[in-house]
Amino acid sequence: MDTSIDLATVIPNEFPPFLLKYKNIGTVFFNGAKAAALYRQLVVPKLPGNLRLLSYMPLPSTSPAHAAMPFAEKLRQWSSVRRAAES
Repeated sequence: MDTSIDLATVIPNEFPPFLLKYKNIGTVFFNGAKAAALYRQLVVPKLPGNLRLLSYMPLPSTSPAHAAMPFAEKLRQWSSVRRAAES
């Protein structure tokens, strides 16, 4: 559960070198609002200015905790990842 995340123990992945290596990435997608919030809080401040211009898209969490949203709606929103990859 997102509410169980202890911020003192969160260690973000090394996004800056990854994004610098893969310069064709234009959008970063997140599995839920908490992932997006942690990225904004822990990663964005460490990004070089040009990488802060990427598009960011939080998607509905795939966890059972987000079961209120119908599967068809989750699929519709998550399909944006495929569209981005194909363009």
